[in-house]
Amino acid sequence: MLRIPGKIGCVHVKQVVLLLLIAGLGKGLSVISIPLFALVLSASEMGAATVFISALLVIAGSIGFGANTLVMRERAHLSAIAYAAFLAHVASFVMLVWIGVGSVLQVLLPGFLLQFGFSLQASVFVLVGALFSALVELAQKASLAREEIRRFGLVEVARSVLLLVAAFALIGLGVEPLVGRTVGYVLALGITAVIALRHLGARWPRRGQWSATTFRRIISFSLRSTPQVVAQWIRLGLDRILLAYVIGVTELGVYTVAFALSSGVLVVTTALNNHFTPKSLGLYQSGNCTKVRDLRRWLLLAAIAAATLTYVAGTLIYRYLTGAEYGGGMVYLPILLVSHWLHFAYLLHAKYFVHADRVGRLGMLNLLSVGTYVVLLLLLPDRVEAGAAWAHAGGSLCLCIPVLIACNRGEARMRQRILG
Repeated sequence: MLRIPGKIGCVHVKQVVLLLLIAGLGKGLSVISIPLFALVLSASEMGAATVFISALLVIAGSIGFGANTLVMRERAHLSAIAYAAFLAHVASFVMLVWIGVGSVLQVLLPGFLLQFGFSLQASVFVLVGALFSALVELAQKASLAREEIRRFGLVEVARSVLLLVAAFALIGLGVEPLVGRTVGYVLALGITAVIALRHLGARWPRRGQWSATTFRRIISFSLRSTPQVVAQWIRLGLDRILLAYVIGVTELGVYTVAFALSSGVLVVTTALNNHFTPKSLGLYQSGNCTKVRDLRRWLLLAAIAAATLTYVAGTLIYRYLTGAEYGGGMVYLPILLVSHWLHFAYLLHAKYFVHADRVGRLGMLNLLSVGTYVVLLLLLPDRVEAGAAWAHAGGSLCLCIPVLIACNRGEARMRQRILG
């Protein structure tokens, strides 16, 4: 009988295997779903659906990203009871921000969505779906921070299954494919949010027990995270919205399928990053930078192997599953895989900034990177084959290099303080 070792070097193998299984079932279904949707959606409909989902994710990221990062960081500093109360404050903060942001966007969204063939009511679905998505991500970050991997896996797999089932159920009932894809997406997020909040573990304070100090801490951290949040807006979907204007919704649909296939590597890198985050923050807290560095090297090598396998799988899917309308996207695949690996390297090195509470500096580096990405996105698609993919890789490279240098310098200073 095959026995999985508990640990190899700095890597907790059983935990990584469990996270890989979760990512394989969860994100793997998400990756597979895009080629399946390509069978029922035309390239232009795929592009329009991408704009809808991208707008939803951008809004969700804007109301929850800074707070979600703080949720990961504070677990190492708070007791279980204090952390449960802290989660309640964060959840309340996210909902208050959503009310403020939603009241403004409800005026702007309808006109924007009309350009892509959606009804005026579509803006309501976008805003409600954004809240569901933000709450799910909050619960997932809390589960990872507490290293409750099974709870994290339950929600991750449920979300991916529901995103696929809800859309195809509506399409099977006779709903137009584009409507089924978008409304099913929001419906699936709503059900997932109910499941996730049951496992959030927040302890809601009684009246008069809410802490103004905690809210100030959340607001302060979120404001310092603003540059990083803006950068996250672009990576979560603002780039797809921009591409809809630069290359048109039909070519955006082709790019979306290629990006989804390249995202197969994220099945592995997401699991590895989820393993690395709590481990690295704990090791940093104890001053053990050497183990952080060794673990990071192992994970980067594993990501190279994953990227190679993803390229092989993507090539086979293009050959036997997707239609001829999407065949031109094959040229995007290898470039996007390199870009994903560079971004994974950034994520591993960025944990030092979270530990050192230098999210403002990390945010500025993110802004520099996405600024480069946006400029390349505007210049390259009309001049270079697969210009959108090259722009993505250029942005990832501009982010990875300075963060890697700053992380190595910071860890060297930590080692010197310990030795001195």
